[in-house]
Order: sequence, then C-alpha cells, then structure tokens
Amino acid sequence: MSKNHLSLSISPTFEKFGPELAKLRARIDPFYALFMFEQDAQPYDYVKLFDTYQSLGTILKLDEEKIFHTSKIFIVKACSYKENEALFFQLRVRARERVIEKLAKSIIFYVVEQQQKLNVAMLQDRHLLDDSLDITKKVLKKWTFIGEEETWNTFTTWYNDMLTMAILEDVVVEEGLNSLKKLSDEALNELFFAYMNDVSNNALFIDKVSLIVDQYIKDWQENIIRILKKDLQVYIELEKSVTQTMQKERDFSKLTTVPNYMYVMNNTLYQVIREILYQLKDGQTSYAFQKGKTKGSLSFVLPENVLVDATLPILAVDVLDILCGFYLHNSKQLDETITVRLADILMMRDIKQKLGGEGRRGGYEAKQKQQIEEVLQLLASIHVEIERTMSYHTNQLAPLKTAGPLLVFEQPYRYKLGPIFAHYLSGTQRQLALLPFHAFNYHLYRFRYEKQLCRYLSWRWRTQASQANYWQPNKVATLLEAIGETLNRRSPTRTRERFEKALDQLTTDGVIAGWHYTNWQEEAAVGKGWGNYWLNASVIIEPPQAILDTYRSLEKQRNVLPAKKDNTALAQQLAEFRKKRQLTLAQAAEMLHLSAAYVSQLERNLVNPSLKVRKRLERWILS
Repeated sequence: MSKNHLSLSISPTFEKFGPELAKLRARIDPFYALFMFEQDAQPYDYVKLFDTYQSLGTILKLDEEKIFHTSKIFIVKACSYKENEALFFQLRVRARERVIEKLAKSIIFYVVEQQQKLNVAMLQDRHLLDDSLDITKKVLKKWTFIGEEETWNTFTTWYNDMLTMAILEDVVVEEGLNSLKKLSDEALNELFFAYMNDVSNNALFIDKVSLIVDQYIKDWQENIIRILKKDLQVYIELEKSVTQTMQKERDFSKLTTVPNYMYVMNNTLYQVIREILYQLKDGQTSYAFQKGKTKGSLSFVLPENVLVDATLPILAVDVLDILCGFYLHNSKQLDETITVRLADILMMRDIKQKLGGEGRRGGYEAKQKQQIEEVLQLLASIHVEIERTMSYHTNQLAPLKTAGPLLVFEQPYRYKLGPIFAHYLSGTQRQLALLPFHAFNYHLYRFRYEKQLCRYLSWRWRTQASQANYWQPNKVATLLEAIGETLNRRSPTRTRERFEKALDQLTTDGVIAGWHYTNWQEEAAVGKGWGNYWLNASVIIEPPQAILDTYRSLEKQRNVLPAKKDNTALAQQLAEFRKKRQLTLAQAAEMLHLSAAYVSQLERNLVNPSLKVRKRLERWILS
C-alpha cells in the first residue's frame, strides 16, 4: 500500500533525478514528525462537515484544517526521540486518535450519503451523530486493521519516506543536485533539517503533503468500508431507532404551554445562586454575593469523595433548573412536596439509555446515575442567608432578611423549594422565565458556551419583557463574564471564534432568532491588543418568536398613538414578507433604517407609521 502513494508526489524533479534522490534519502538521519494539538472543545457542525466531504472529497480537511489538524509540527531526530520515548510516543498516539476520528467521520458520511432520504434528518440529529462517532471509532479499533500497531508503524515509515522525498525535491531545486552530492553526510543533514524546519509549518508545503496523506487515508477508508459495509449500516439504523424511541419517551411538552420550553424562577436571588454554582471550586464551601439590591451568602457541604471538576458546576445548574421547573409545574400550593424520578432528570438532559443484549435497552449507566445523586446531595446541603433584598408587595420597597435551605428533601427524590423562595412564588414577586430545553440537552463540556448563554439570555429577556427592550446591545465582555469565560490573551482569535460559533449554534437550534455586531470593525482584528477592542464591541441578540409572543402580555402600556384600522393589512404584509425572506427583526430593521423594536411594533399594529415610513415599507414589501 505505502509505496504506491509515492507516485503522487512525483514532480519533474523526481522523474528526472529519482534514483539520485533515493541515494540522498539513504544518507538522511532517522527522524520523527510530531504534532502538537490544542484542545478542541467546540461542537461539530455535521452539516458543514458533510458538505465539505461531498464537495472536496477530502478526509483530513473536513474541519478546514491543514494536515491532520490545526497543529504545530516538530521534527525530532531518532536519537533525541529515544531520550524521551514515553512522552513522544504519547504525542504520536494523540495524533493517531485525531486521524482515527477524521476517518470515522468520513465513514459515517459515506453511510449517510448512501441514504439520501435520511441524510438531512440524520445530520441534524447531533446527539445521534456524536454517539455514532464514538461507536465508529471503537469499531475501527476493534474490528479492523486500524487497531493494529503494525498499521501505524507502516504508516510512520511511509510518511517519513514521503516527507523526506518531498523536502529533497525542494532542496534539489534550490541548491542543485551536484552540490548536494558533494556535501558530507553531516553537512547534508544540517541543510536538510534546516529546510525541514522552515517548511514544516508552511501552509503551501503542508497543503502539498496533506493531499498525499489524504489519498493514503482514503485507501484505508475504502478497505474499511469493504470490511464493515453491512455492519456500519446496521449500527447507524440501530442508533437511529433508539434515538426515535427515546425521543418519544422524553416528551416533556406538558410541562409548559410553550413547546420546547420550561418555566423556571427568574428572580434576582435565583439567578445569583446559578452564577455562584457556576463558580464552584474544589475546597471552597462558602460564597458571599451582592447583585443589585440583594446581598447575602451561600454555604454548602460537598459530598465525600466528590471533586469539583469542569462539569460538576454546570451539571448542578442543570439539575437545579430541572427541579425548579418540575416543582413549578406539579405543585398545587406553595409548601407542597413533589416527587421527581432519576429517569426524568436524565431524560431532560437528553441522556440516552444504553442497549442491552440482543437489542434490549440496558438502562442508564451507573456513572450517570451516580453523578445525579452526587449533585442532589450537593443541592440538598446548600444553605442561603440573605442580609438584604427588596420586596415589592404593595409597590413599597421594604428590606427583607431571611435564611434557609435552597431545597428541602424529605427523601432522595421528594422535595420542595426552600422557604427563602416563599415570597417569590406568589403575587407580584412571582416572576417566571421561559428556559429552552436546549439548556439541558447541550453537552456539559463541549457545549458549555451554548448552555450558559441559554440561561443568561433567558434571564435577560424576561427582565426586558415589560419594556420590550430585547434589542438592547450586549457588550461582548458582559456576555463572557455572564457565562464565566475570559479572553484568551495569547490567542484572542480562539475566544472570538468559539463565542461566535456558540451564537451561530444557538441560531441554528432556534434558541435565538439571530445576532450581529453593532460597532465592530473587522479591520481592527490585527496587531497587538485588538482583543480589548473586541471586548468592548456590542452584540444585538434577537429573541425567537416564541419569546416575543409569550411575553407580549407583560409589556407595559406605552404612550403610543392608537393604531388605525387600515394599518392592519400593512402590519400583516410586513410580518409575512419578513418571514418569507427569512429575515430577523434586526436584519429587517437595518434594511429599513428603523429600530428593531419599532419594526416589531409595526408588525403587531401597535403604532401608526408616518407617511414617509409607510411609503418606505410599501416599497420594501413590493421589492
């Protein structure tokens, strides 16, 4: 397999001096090419990856990366490799895993490509594809030559030979063959490795090499498909069937009258407790807080043998919101105790049960259950003391001091909200917000930006509902702080790309209707310090129609002119035209040179447009 691929790199230089280049190759000292990867925690856009697979026909470049992945390539001579063999071998294994993952994606896309009627639905089922990717990687390692060490030793030998010949071709062009032949072995190696270090991270050279390696990986793909063709289709269909079954079991639509949303509390105290949970650190068991006019402290007891890792705080907020939502829906009076099932919590988080033998469902894993039980113990131990807050009963500001548990558990899964929330659950203090189910469904680590933005925007939109001021700009710095993230000073591009990708994902999933910068100039993203300028940029994030419709009754009556009856048709035409063109309110407002809030009022026939604005609207609709 390996030697045939060398023909792909043949150039006029190789055709003319092939035998001489082979002799020079024999004089080059052995070496290893090592790849250093940065952690990639961003969610996969499977639709985009599939489009790349179909249009470019590549495997290594599915993620718009160079060779293998965005990485730094280091050349290590064999003698140095031996001195740190354990460390360097781990780097090789890591690179190997990245190649296997790309290969697994390409095989999944091959299967999807064969089922055109299903591909759109399957590509949009991110959870199914994430699981299929994990299964495919295991299948490759267990059932095919990909799991054999000899496969990778052969690949390494081939890759080093190919890379050496590619470098020598360039060196011959630059230095001349006769000059190279006259050099001593030491001088030849010094020149060779100097060239290699120069081009190892050169984009043009990497593209050249990646095309050759891509063909090698494609041969692997073809062989694997021949081996596993039947089994691959079987397991994809199996996963699809399981997903559809579990989706039926996860029908939580009765929790609210708004599809795909759940009501949770939205008072300041509840929000500040969420923010503290996000900040949990190992060894710290008390936190003081002050948000607006609310001041107090929170303390808790961490269950034994439980460490605060990167996912525990996020899971704790997930479970708190689920318990809050279930309580608000199921309790008939303030002090009622209700029961929740462990399965309800896991299903709300979109955790799938595992299959048992012969296709029977095997239930949830012990680790998944244990995580929820540990979080429930944590939440049950939380005690809140409020030094100062404000009660708005009878429209009078009055200091309010109270203390008590966050949740009261009679049994592990029988609970009620703590007495500290009593005055927030009735009368004018009862402020509830719609939280999308996506806040629970997103992966705890890979989608943490999306999860936390879901919650922040849910809280923010509810606080803006009375004024319908949803289109107020958000500073980037404020949004990052709200989700517990900071700017990567060494590489601000990484933070910006991850932030924008999260907003794009929320748009795709319908959590937001759209977003755009209001004062950001792209040319500013150059030179040192541009990250600070980006932090001060503002973003308008538009709520989805479900939020606008649900909160419409909360809007305070404003001093606006009563709409005339003959505006009804114009309002309806405006709304229909905008939706037909798939424009958000913010995008339509920008095209009309109006504010998004004003366009929203026009569509709802709440204001009378001036003659000038009316003509502008009519011209736009007729366009």
